[in-house]
Amino acid sequence: MSKEEVKSVVLESVLKKKKRNEEWALVKTQELEAIKTKRVASRKLIFIVAKLYAKEYDEYQKCFLVRGRKPDDRIMRKS
Repeated sequence: MSKEEVKSVVLESVLKKKKRNEEWALVKTQELEAIKTKRVASRKLIFIVAKLYAKEYDEYQKCFLVRGRKPDDRIMRKS
């Protein structure tokens, strides 16, 4: 046994299980990547909407500061 390689016998079920686990890991990583990209897109959209709302509110406030009267709720309810 000095220069002979020792061959170990691996059961077929163990090999199948190993292959299945690798496939599941690949699917899981792909799902996580999809969720991550969807989350990034969603956060970008939320930020854009918030920025537009802030801009609209600033214009609303400036309009009434120039006129010198109290803000009216009817204008803000238009959307």
